[in-house]
Amino acid sequence: MVVTRRQSGKGGSTEGFGSEIGTRGNHKIMFKYEKRVLKKKSPHSSSPDQLLNLKHLLVESVDLLTSVLGKYGDIGDNCSIGSPTIRSFYMQNICDIVEKLKNSNCISLITKSEAEKLLVFLKDAENVCFNVGWLKRRINEIYEGKQAFAMLKAPSELKHYHAEQKAKIHSAKQKTEIYKKEIAIHQQQIDMHQQQIHDLQEKIHTVNAEVAVYEEEALNSEKAIAECKAKLRLLVGLKSLDQGLL
Repeated sequence: MVVTRRQSGKGGSTEGFGSEIGTRGNHKIMFKYEKRVLKKKSPHSSSPDQLLNLKHLLVESVDLLTSVLGKYGDIGDNCSIGSPTIRSFYMQNICDIVEKLKNSNCISLITKSEAEKLLVFLKDAENVCFNVGWLKRRINEIYEGKQAFAMLKAPSELKHYHAEQKAKIHSAKQKTEIYKKEIAIHQQQIDMHQQQIHDLQEKIHTVNAEVAVYEEEALNSEKAIAECKAKLRLLVGLKSLDQGLL
């Protein structure tokens, strides 16, 4: 896309493109927005050098459009609309949207309904192959920002829900601290019981060792008793103490 100017009242054009200046309505100066098709076929052009009169722009829109084209290229290069008048409608509205954004330093200057209408228009512009995705994303960000602001504005269901959740979190954390204290108490009791169990196990080990000693001593005593009984039976069975000696 090329934007060119011709001085009012003079017949010459700026170098390279034939642009016109005229007066309309209240004598506002208008600029013709033109497209030169270079070495490619187009359903709306019959030769590479044919100029398509796409748009008459207000003078204040020219510099803005030049900046847009400089950054994003020819945003109307693939436009499927052949009518210069309709292309003019789209291009001027695109410039108007960008100008509105330039003059707005906060989202409060653009209403939610305005953002919705702009999104509808830009979606329509995309449908006819204008490259306005960059602008649509920004308007969508503004629209979502307006929604977010409304949700945070008191009274808000979201804020009320958030407050309820924070209260539930606080209550749950308090319960957690109580449970942790109970666990600590039970752990102390467990540690104490484990020590008691350990002490009892030591006592059992000591007693088992004593039992082993007692059992061995009892076995020895039992043998000694048996031997004593055997000796007594031998003597008791004698008729006289000299029995068997002679």
